[in-house]
Amino acid sequence: MVPVGLEPDGTLGSPRDPLVVGWYALGPRPGEPGNALLTGHVDNRYIGAAVFWFLRELGPGDDIFVETEEGKRLHFVVVDSRLYEKDTTQLGEVFGPTREPSITAISCEGTFDRTTRDYSHRRVVRARLAPEG
Repeated sequence: MVPVGLEPDGTLGSPRDPLVVGWYALGPRPGEPGNALLTGHVDNRYIGAAVFWFLRELGPGDDIFVETEEGKRLHFVVVDSRLYEKDTTQLGEVFGPTREPSITAISCEGTFDRTTRDYSHRRVVRARLAPEG
């Protein structure tokens, strides 16, 4: 996982490496109170499937595990998975704060436009930290 920020146009940045997850460094880290934003590529023209290729398959109740820099393994449970048109993503739902430790994973999906080199939709998966025990 590598830190990312915002692009000049105000959109969430993505890691250069298609096999690496990006974490929005201006927000909470996974496991801290609040909504930690994670971003990654769905695919890449050179390697095919990328780090978030299977994001579309996650649904409520599915598990996500995140390893911290300290080596602690955090267990999150998916509460929602939605597909948004690229230009109509509900930013409040995606970037909005949460009281409990949560992660929101974002990636591209849909039809690829060769002219803009972008996909038509965004997959957004929200998960909450599972209770210990």
